[in-house]
Amino acid sequence: MEVLRKHAFPVIQREEVYKGFKTEKFRVIDVKSTDVDVCFKKSLASGIHIYDYLVAIPLKGLINEIFSADDHFQHEDFQKIAKVNNPLSPWIIREGRIPWEI
Repeated sequence: MEVLRKHAFPVIQREEVYKGFKTEKFRVIDVKSTDVDVCFKKSLASGIHIYDYLVAIPLKGLINEIFSADDHFQHEDFQKIAKVNNPLSPWIIREGRIPWEI
């Protein structure tokens, strides 16, 4: 969804990603209001963006590994959903900041 909202990302490529969502390669999960409630409460408690929770909480029980270089995903809330793997380690990324090395 993040790719689809990026205006700088070429329209043709955004259209291809969107078409991909309708194939067997992707599994699109509906976000339930109960998921939003959980995400909102966890976001308030942790200070982590609700959007980070919204991409993970609905997948609890369906996935066994999360790949993210965003340091928010190192929080215990995400570790309880699935193993978190930073494929860019030792680099850390957070929206709005320059990547840094740990």
